[in-house]
Amino acid sequence: MLERVRLTSNGGFERYFFSIKMERIEAPPSTGLLANLLWHFELNDSANGPRSESLGTSDLQDVNGNLGTAGGLYAPLAASFGGAGGSDDDYLEIASQPEYQLAPDDSFTICGWFYPTDLSNWSNICWNGSEPSDDSNFGVRIHDSSRYWAMQIGNQRFAPGNQVAQQDTWQFVVWYFDNANDQVGISVNGGAFVTADSFAQPGPGGFLRLGKGAFWNQNTYDFEGRMQGVGFWRNRVLTSEEVVILYNSGAGLPFSQW
Repeated sequence: MLERVRLTSNGGFERYFFSIKMERIEAPPSTGLLANLLWHFELNDSANGPRSESLGTSDLQDVNGNLGTAGGLYAPLAASFGGAGGSDDDYLEIASQPEYQLAPDDSFTICGWFYPTDLSNWSNICWNGSEPSDDSNFGVRIHDSSRYWAMQIGNQRFAPGNQVAQQDTWQFVVWYFDNANDQVGISVNGGAFVTADSFAQPGPGGFLRLGKGAFWNQNTYDFEGRMQGVGFWRNRVLTSEEVVILYNSGAGLPFSQW
């Protein structure tokens, strides 16, 4: 209770009391997901052309000017590769930059939402490598007609648990490579990581691409479908709890809430 004095209408003074109610405004809880995040692309851009990077670094370039847009999961739009809203041989790329490449002893996690529309062959999702080498810095894909979610480190390929991709539906996939512990893991739709021994090492770095391999140019190996919310952490392996936060019961978690 506070006290003040005020002047009355007859020229006197009187005391009065008042109180102030203070309300504490809580800051939203931090997810901690920004630590070691190297890049993130929401892919919610409204027009064809470059796709903006969420941290303000290099944008992805629409190499052939053919990349389309279509309905997203948790945001109105998503990048559309091939098919409706796009065309064959459409992909996004950042030219060779060392800051986007893994050193031989680095680990990483990559995640994103994917809506494949053609699973008849290999579907390269995200790749870093150089042409014409068959060796990669890293890569993640849907593996040939078996439809397994897979990854590549150097020249070694992994599909732990042979988890099968589904066509024409949104799926949230997380891949990790734990270099120190020689292990890879893949989680689908917020589930537990299925792991495998790796004993691999990132190969030479080069282009960073979404929707296409770094050394396979044939349209046969392009990703066809939609992507949204693709993020990459260097030297960090996400926990199962963090994967559940990002999956958000299938609704996705916009970058603004990370």
